[in-house]
Amino acid sequence: MSSLWSEQPQLAAYRLRADHERPTLSSLSPSEVHTRTPYGLPSSLCKPPLRTYFDWDDSGNDYYSKRPKLLDLFCGGGGSALGYYLAGFHVTGVDIAPQPRFPFAFLRGDALEYLAEHGHEYDAIHASPPCQAYSRLRHLPWLKHRQYPMLLDATRHALEALSLPWWVVENVEDAPMPYSIVLCGQEFGLPLYRHRRFGLSWLVMQPVHPPHNHTLCARRSAMAHRYRQSSGVTGIIVKVISRDSLAGHVAGAKAIGRLIGIDWMRRDELTQAIPPAYTEWIGRQLLAAMET
Repeated sequence: MSSLWSEQPQLAAYRLRADHERPTLSSLSPSEVHTRTPYGLPSSLCKPPLRTYFDWDDSGNDYYSKRPKLLDLFCGGGGSALGYYLAGFHVTGVDIAPQPRFPFAFLRGDALEYLAEHGHEYDAIHASPPCQAYSRLRHLPWLKHRQYPMLLDATRHALEALSLPWWVVENVEDAPMPYSIVLCGQEFGLPLYRHRRFGLSWLVMQPVHPPHNHTLCARRSAMAHRYRQSSGVTGIIVKVISRDSLAGHVAGAKAIGRLIGIDWMRRDELTQAIPPAYTEWIGRQLLAAMET
Protein backbone atom coordinates (compact mmCIF):
# COMPACT_ATOMS: atom_id res chain seq x y z
CA MET A 1 0.00 0.00 0.00
CA SER A 2 1.08 3.59 -0.55
CA SER A 3 2.49 5.19 2.57
CA LEU A 4 0.61 8.28 3.70
CA TRP A 5 3.77 9.84 5.09
CA SER A 6 6.20 9.02 2.32
CA GLU A 7 8.67 11.78 1.47
CA GLN A 8 8.25 10.94 -2.22
CA PRO A 9 5.37 12.81 -3.88
CA GLN A 10 2.69 10.71 -5.53
CA LEU A 11 2.48 13.17 -8.41
CA ALA A 12 5.49 13.86 -10.57
CA ALA A 13 4.35 17.47 -10.35
CA TYR A 14 5.50 17.88 -6.73
CA ARG A 15 7.71 20.66 -8.07
CA LEU A 16 8.01 22.63 -11.25
CA ARG A 17 10.16 20.84 -13.77
CA ALA A 18 13.17 22.32 -15.47
CA ASP A 19 13.04 22.38 -19.27
CA HIS A 20 15.30 19.36 -19.65
CA GLU A 21 13.13 17.34 -17.23
CA ARG A 22 9.84 17.77 -19.06
CA PRO A 23 8.92 14.71 -21.11
CA THR A 24 7.91 15.29 -24.70
CA LEU A 25 4.23 14.72 -25.34
CA SER A 26 4.97 12.02 -27.88
CA SER A 27 6.50 9.89 -25.11
CA LEU A 28 3.05 9.23 -23.63
CA SER A 29 1.88 5.72 -24.42
CA PRO A 30 -1.65 4.31 -24.13
CA SER A 31 -0.60 2.21 -21.15
CA GLU A 32 0.72 5.30 -19.35
CA VAL A 33 -2.52 7.12 -20.05
CA HIS A 34 -4.73 4.32 -18.74
CA THR A 35 -2.78 3.22 -15.66
CA ARG A 36 -1.52 4.94 -12.55
CA THR A 37 -0.55 3.82 -9.07
CA PRO A 38 -3.63 4.38 -6.88
CA TYR A 39 -3.22 7.25 -4.46
CA GLY A 40 -3.12 6.14 -0.84
CA LEU A 41 -5.92 7.58 1.28
CA PRO A 42 -6.90 6.90 4.90
CA SER A 43 -9.43 4.09 5.09
CA SER A 44 -11.68 6.25 7.28
CA LEU A 45 -12.46 8.31 4.16
CA CYS A 46 -13.59 5.37 2.03
CA LYS A 47 -16.85 5.92 0.15
CA PRO A 48 -18.56 3.25 -1.99
CA PRO A 49 -18.32 5.19 -5.29
CA LEU A 50 -14.55 5.58 -4.80
CA ARG A 51 -13.66 2.13 -3.49
CA THR A 52 -11.78 1.01 -6.61
CA TYR A 53 -10.03 4.30 -7.34
CA PHE A 54 -7.78 4.61 -4.27
CA ASP A 55 -5.49 2.51 -2.10
CA TRP A 56 -7.21 2.62 1.30
CA ASP A 57 -4.67 2.58 4.11
CA ASP A 58 -5.79 1.55 7.63
CA SER A 59 -2.49 2.57 9.19
CA GLY A 60 -2.72 6.23 8.15
CA ASN A 61 -5.89 7.35 9.92
CA ASP A 62 -4.23 8.72 13.06
CA TYR A 63 -1.46 10.43 11.11
CA TYR A 64 -3.92 12.07 8.75
CA SER A 65 -5.92 13.56 11.62
CA LYS A 66 -2.80 15.38 12.87
CA ARG A 67 -2.10 17.20 9.62
CA PRO A 68 -2.71 20.97 9.23
CA LYS A 69 -6.39 21.51 8.41
CA LEU A 70 -7.30 23.07 5.09
CA LEU A 71 -10.82 24.17 4.12
CA ASP A 72 -11.64 23.75 0.41
CA LEU A 73 -14.51 26.10 -0.50
CA PHE A 74 -16.54 25.57 -3.71
CA CYS A 75 -14.77 22.22 -3.71
CA GLY A 76 -16.47 20.48 -6.65
CA GLY A 77 -15.28 16.95 -7.36
CA GLY A 78 -12.01 17.23 -5.44
CA GLY A 79 -9.20 17.98 -7.90
CA SER A 80 -7.71 20.77 -5.81
CA ALA A 81 -8.38 18.80 -2.60
CA LEU A 82 -6.31 15.85 -3.80
CA GLY A 83 -3.38 18.14 -4.54
CA TYR A 84 -3.50 19.64 -1.04
CA TYR A 85 -3.76 16.16 0.45
CA LEU A 86 -0.65 15.06 -1.45
CA ALA A 87 1.13 18.17 -0.20
CA GLY A 88 0.40 17.19 3.42
CA PHE A 89 -2.94 18.71 4.48
CA HIS A 90 -6.06 17.35 6.16
CA VAL A 91 -8.83 18.50 3.79
CA THR A 92 -12.50 19.35 4.30
CA GLY A 93 -14.64 20.41 1.34
CA VAL A 94 -17.72 22.64 1.22
CA ASP A 95 -20.02 23.07 -1.77
CA ILE A 96 -23.63 24.09 -2.25
CA ALA A 97 -24.20 21.09 -4.56
CA PRO A 98 -23.96 17.48 -3.37
CA GLN A 99 -20.56 15.93 -4.08
CA PRO A 100 -20.88 12.19 -3.38
CA ARG A 101 -17.53 11.46 -5.07
CA PHE A 102 -15.49 14.07 -3.18
CA PRO A 103 -12.65 11.97 -1.70
CA PHE A 104 -12.40 13.72 1.68
CA ALA A 105 -14.69 15.02 4.43
CA PHE A 106 -17.53 17.00 2.84
CA LEU A 107 -20.12 19.48 4.09
CA ARG A 108 -22.96 20.66 1.90
CA GLY A 109 -23.89 24.30 2.29
CA ASP A 110 -23.21 27.88 1.25
CA ALA A 111 -19.43 28.27 1.07
CA LEU A 112 -19.26 31.90 2.18
CA GLU A 113 -21.69 31.39 5.05
CA TYR A 114 -19.64 28.43 6.27
CA LEU A 115 -16.46 30.48 5.90
CA ALA A 116 -17.86 33.28 8.07
CA GLU A 117 -18.98 30.88 10.80
CA HIS A 118 -16.21 28.27 10.81
CA GLY A 119 -13.25 29.63 8.85
CA HIS A 120 -11.32 30.35 12.05
CA GLU A 121 -11.29 26.62 12.84
CA TYR A 122 -8.86 25.88 9.96
CA ASP A 123 -5.17 26.51 9.43
CA ALA A 124 -5.53 27.47 5.76
CA ILE A 125 -8.30 28.04 3.22
CA HIS A 126 -8.58 27.45 -0.50
CA ALA A 127 -11.52 28.92 -2.45
CA SER A 128 -12.54 28.39 -6.08
CA PRO A 129 -15.61 30.60 -6.61
CA PRO A 130 -17.55 30.08 -9.87
CA CYS A 131 -15.44 31.09 -12.85
CA GLN A 132 -17.97 31.42 -15.70
CA ALA A 133 -18.45 35.18 -15.22
CA TYR A 134 -14.72 35.74 -15.75
CA SER A 135 -14.05 33.21 -18.49
CA ARG A 136 -13.43 34.41 -22.04
CA LEU A 137 -15.88 31.71 -23.17
CA ARG A 138 -18.70 33.91 -21.85
CA HIS A 139 -18.36 35.95 -25.06
CA LEU A 140 -19.44 33.05 -27.26
CA PRO A 141 -22.66 33.86 -29.14
CA TRP A 142 -24.68 31.19 -27.37
CA LEU A 143 -23.40 32.19 -23.92
CA LYS A 144 -23.10 35.97 -24.00
CA HIS A 145 -26.66 36.57 -22.78
CA ARG A 146 -26.34 34.35 -19.73
CA GLN A 147 -25.89 35.74 -16.24
CA TYR A 148 -23.37 34.12 -13.94
CA PRO A 149 -22.64 34.64 -10.23
CA MET A 150 -19.70 36.96 -9.57
CA LEU A 151 -18.39 35.85 -6.19
CA LEU A 152 -14.69 36.56 -6.54
CA ASP A 153 -14.69 39.90 -4.71
CA ALA A 154 -17.07 38.61 -2.03
CA THR A 155 -14.80 35.63 -1.44
CA ARG A 156 -11.65 37.74 -1.09
CA HIS A 157 -13.40 40.18 1.26
CA ALA A 158 -14.68 37.31 3.41
CA LEU A 159 -11.19 35.83 3.64
CA GLU A 160 -9.62 39.16 4.53
CA ALA A 161 -12.28 39.76 7.18
CA LEU A 162 -11.20 36.58 8.97
CA SER A 163 -7.63 37.87 9.37
CA LEU A 164 -6.44 34.35 8.66
CA PRO A 165 -2.84 34.54 7.40
CA TRP A 166 -2.99 31.64 4.95
CA TRP A 167 -5.42 31.47 2.04
CA VAL A 168 -5.59 30.80 -1.70
CA VAL A 169 -8.19 31.95 -4.24
CA GLU A 170 -8.31 30.18 -7.61
CA ASN A 171 -10.04 31.15 -10.83
CA VAL A 172 -9.59 31.34 -14.60
CA GLU A 173 -6.71 33.27 -16.13
CA ASP A 174 -8.82 36.33 -16.99
CA ALA A 175 -10.16 36.75 -13.46
CA PRO A 176 -9.29 40.18 -11.97
CA MET A 177 -6.88 39.19 -9.22
CA PRO A 178 -3.89 41.43 -8.47
CA TYR A 179 -0.81 39.92 -6.84
CA SER A 180 -1.44 36.49 -8.30
CA ILE A 181 0.34 33.80 -10.29
CA VAL A 182 -0.78 31.71 -13.26
CA LEU A 183 -0.07 27.99 -13.50
CA CYS A 184 -0.10 25.88 -16.67
CA GLY A 185 -0.07 22.11 -17.12
CA GLN A 186 3.08 22.34 -19.22
CA GLU A 187 5.00 23.50 -16.14
CA PHE A 188 4.33 20.10 -14.59
CA GLY A 189 4.78 17.89 -17.63
CA LEU A 190 1.01 17.43 -18.03
CA PRO A 191 -0.47 17.07 -21.54
CA LEU A 192 -2.61 20.19 -21.24
CA TYR A 193 -2.36 23.96 -20.91
CA ARG A 194 -5.40 24.88 -18.77
CA HIS A 195 -4.19 28.12 -17.25
CA ARG A 196 -5.45 28.88 -13.77
CA ARG A 197 -4.83 32.01 -11.73
CA PHE A 198 -4.09 31.79 -8.00
CA GLY A 199 -4.29 34.72 -5.61
CA LEU A 200 -2.19 34.01 -2.52
CA SER A 201 -1.97 35.63 0.90
CA TRP A 202 1.82 35.21 0.99
CA LEU A 203 4.60 35.89 -1.49
CA VAL A 204 5.17 33.27 -4.20
CA MET A 205 7.12 34.15 -7.33
CA GLN A 206 5.55 33.54 -10.74
CA PRO A 207 7.08 30.36 -12.21
CA VAL A 208 8.68 30.50 -15.63
CA HIS A 209 6.04 29.64 -18.21
CA PRO A 210 7.24 27.25 -20.95
CA PRO A 211 6.26 28.11 -24.52
CA HIS A 212 3.15 26.56 -26.03
CA ASN A 213 4.51 24.51 -28.91
CA HIS A 214 1.48 22.33 -29.62
CA THR A 215 -1.80 23.07 -31.35
CA LEU A 216 -4.97 22.44 -29.38
CA CYS A 217 -7.01 21.88 -32.52
CA ALA A 218 -6.52 23.23 -36.03
CA ARG A 219 -9.40 22.46 -38.36
CA ARG A 220 -12.81 23.69 -39.37
CA SER A 221 -15.31 23.50 -36.53
CA ALA A 222 -12.24 23.27 -34.31
CA MET A 223 -13.89 24.31 -31.06
CA ALA A 224 -16.71 21.79 -31.25
CA HIS A 225 -14.33 19.03 -32.31
CA ARG A 226 -11.90 19.81 -29.51
CA TYR A 227 -14.72 19.93 -26.97
CA ARG A 228 -15.96 16.48 -27.99
CA GLN A 229 -12.49 14.96 -28.10
CA SER A 230 -11.53 16.23 -24.66
CA SER A 231 -14.90 15.49 -22.99
CA GLY A 232 -15.35 19.20 -22.36
CA VAL A 233 -12.03 19.65 -20.54
CA THR A 234 -10.43 22.80 -21.88
CA GLY A 235 -6.74 23.00 -22.69
CA ILE A 236 -6.09 19.35 -23.59
CA ILE A 237 -3.40 19.19 -26.29
CA VAL A 238 -4.65 17.61 -29.46
CA LYS A 239 -1.41 15.68 -30.01
CA VAL A 240 -2.36 13.54 -27.03
CA ILE A 241 -5.95 12.92 -28.01
CA SER A 242 -5.73 12.58 -31.79
CA ARG A 243 -5.82 9.37 -33.78
CA ASP A 244 -2.31 10.14 -34.99
CA SER A 245 -0.81 9.71 -31.52
CA LEU A 246 -2.79 7.38 -29.29
CA ALA A 247 -5.19 5.94 -31.83
CA GLY A 248 -8.24 7.00 -29.90
CA HIS A 249 -7.16 5.34 -26.66
CA VAL A 250 -7.98 8.40 -24.60
CA ALA A 251 -11.48 9.09 -25.85
CA GLY A 252 -13.96 9.80 -23.07
CA ALA A 253 -14.01 11.44 -19.67
CA LYS A 254 -12.35 8.59 -17.79
CA ALA A 255 -9.32 8.62 -20.05
CA ILE A 256 -9.01 12.40 -19.87
CA GLY A 257 -9.25 12.08 -16.09
CA ARG A 258 -6.35 9.64 -16.13
CA LEU A 259 -4.25 12.14 -18.02
CA ILE A 260 -4.80 14.72 -15.29
CA GLY A 261 -4.83 12.37 -12.28
CA ILE A 262 -8.54 12.62 -11.37
CA ASP A 263 -10.08 9.58 -13.03
CA TRP A 264 -12.75 9.04 -10.35
CA MET A 265 -14.71 12.06 -11.57
CA ARG A 266 -17.71 12.14 -13.84
CA ARG A 267 -17.64 14.32 -16.92
CA ASP A 268 -19.50 17.27 -15.34
CA GLU A 269 -17.09 17.26 -12.39
CA LEU A 270 -14.05 16.86 -14.61
CA THR A 271 -14.79 19.90 -16.76
CA GLN A 272 -14.60 22.17 -13.71
CA ALA A 273 -11.72 20.49 -11.88
CA ILE A 274 -8.26 21.82 -11.10
CA PRO A 275 -5.42 19.40 -11.91
CA PRO A 276 -4.09 18.17 -8.54
CA ALA A 277 -0.56 18.96 -9.71
CA TYR A 278 -1.30 22.67 -9.38
CA THR A 279 -2.46 22.59 -5.77
CA GLU A 280 0.10 20.04 -4.69
CA TRP A 281 2.78 22.50 -5.74
CA ILE A 282 0.97 25.43 -4.09
CA GLY A 283 0.31 23.34 -0.99
CA ARG A 284 4.00 22.61 -0.58
CA GLN A 285 4.79 26.32 -0.91
CA LEU A 286 2.12 26.99 1.69
CA LEU A 287 3.45 24.44 4.19
CA ALA A 288 6.95 25.86 3.81
CA ALA A 289 5.64 29.37 4.49
CA MET A 290 3.65 28.21 7.52
CA GLU A 291 6.76 26.63 9.02
CA THR A 292 8.89 29.79 8.77
